[in-house]
Amino acid sequence: MTRVYTLLLALLPFASIAAQSSVSLERLTSGRWQATYHLSAPATALSFERPASFFRERVWTVVTPGYQIGRDGDRQIARLTPGATPQRDITFEFPEYTETLPKEYELFLPFTGGAVAVYTGHFYATPIVDDTPATTLRTIDVTPPRGMKAVVRGRVVTGRVTFSDSIGDGTYIYLGNTKPIETPDVVAIVDPGMPAWLVTLFSNDLPRLFAAYRERIGYPLPWKPVVLFSFGDTAGSGLSSGGGTLTGLVNMTFTGAGWMQQTPPTTEQAVALIAHESAHLWNAHLAENVDQATGSWMHEGSADALATEMLYALGVIDSARYRARREEAIDQCATTVATGPVATAGSRNAIRGIYDCGFLLTMWTAAAAHAANPAANAFTFWHDLIASAKANGGSYDQARYFAVLAREHVPDSVIGGMKAFLATRAGMHIAIDGLRAAGVPVDQGSGVPPLGVRQQAARIAMQHLMSQACGRVSFNFGSTIRTSAVPGCAPFAAEHVVFAVDGHRVRDDGAAMYDAVRAACAATTSVSLQGEDGSTIVTVPCQRPLAPPPVWYVLK
Repeated sequence: MTRVYTLLLALLPFASIAAQSSVSLERLTSGRWQATYHLSAPATALSFERPASFFRERVWTVVTPGYQIGRDGDRQIARLTPGATPQRDITFEFPEYTETLPKEYELFLPFTGGAVAVYTGHFYATPIVDDTPATTLRTIDVTPPRGMKAVVRGRVVTGRVTFSDSIGDGTYIYLGNTKPIETPDVVAIVDPGMPAWLVTLFSNDLPRLFAAYRERIGYPLPWKPVVLFSFGDTAGSGLSSGGGTLTGLVNMTFTGAGWMQQTPPTTEQAVALIAHESAHLWNAHLAENVDQATGSWMHEGSADALATEMLYALGVIDSARYRARREEAIDQCATTVATGPVATAGSRNAIRGIYDCGFLLTMWTAAAAHAANPAANAFTFWHDLIASAKANGGSYDQARYFAVLAREHVPDSVIGGMKAFLATRAGMHIAIDGLRAAGVPVDQGSGVPPLGVRQQAARIAMQHLMSQACGRVSFNFGSTIRTSAVPGCAPFAAEHVVFAVDGHRVRDDGAAMYDAVRAACAATTSVSLQGEDGSTIVTVPCQRPLAPPPVWYVLK
């Protein structure tokens, strides 16, 4: 999932802020750090901006006598104990804490060779002087460990670095000795502990990717982005990734043994991930989407669509795979709108639909703009939307999105169709008709569905069974179905790993699995779930008919 913030950070010489309050960060020994808050006046408390699950009370040690870490409502606070004397310098020590923080950025991101990236936002705090809050402290002074350099806000710095955040949520500072990739468009750190093929891939493709975004969107970023790639534990058999974006920064962590071997799918996935996140530097940070409740499709869907364009332009995928990615987005969007409109996808927890229907709408937007102006495409539209946002406070919403389309001479009837599609349940026909009218040759598929559609059919069938049996759905879908334990629900009171349903393999026979469940439900009989050896794990009765199977589409 992508995190969207607004932040402008200026690098300042240390001497220019010497009189201001600041916090200095320094590594004492390998794996242990010290943070000292240098205040303009003695403080009775420090109130931290980000509670972050109150991790400080578990991890940080107060060095300065007379202070202790606690809580003040939903805030973490370091408070003076009764009878103690307030101090101007308050020091904490803590380990290089890399554990995941729920819905938060990790304090440290580890890299090979003892390098780390530290998140500044967890150090922002408001001093309390005589029960009165002072100005929030956001000036950070970092001394890299011996032999290491700092990378922050597009700069590679030797020695101490000081900067101040006026607004926003902070950034990551990389501290290490890996030689960065530096071009006019980007500064990147690629963890040398990554598989060699990933190091080579990112070293070659990242500069081309950022140059292509700059050229195609035609709107330069006001800061040079920093990209951080780290590589985690490979004990797991699969492959996964995580990370996010802050203004001017993308961080990605890859984990799992599946990344050790280069294949066309792993290459595509790796570049698609960074291409998606990089697109957010333009469509979510350079201009901010303020319509998050119902309009996340704009920045998330366009990031997927623009990433697909980049994959094709960089030669990572061929024309057949390019077409397949676009078809997959249309197919997955169709599943989303079958149960509710795009506008409610977030509230319905149909998160994937936000991306896929946004992808479809980007395709529709680009085609409609191109029909009005042969020089227009998805990138030129985003240039114009960003320009409009920058001229009006730096933000956009759906109203501005469609106003820009109107200014580009897209007919009102087309824009009305897009709005109707967003608001209509089971309105996929509106989008398909709109794509066709805009010149996108799309038809409903027939015959054997593609793998993605077969897997979606399997998900729908399992959701139907579990919802009927338990009144709720909780499972993970992959090559198998892993159900969570549901107290009070007899068939699923314990966790199950399901390899097949009525003899049809989950991974490969999703359509047949769906057909078997639908037939059993029509006959109000039971469905058997099998384990790896084919034996029945549990039998689930089905008393309600299953909805029609998902449709799929093909681009000519």
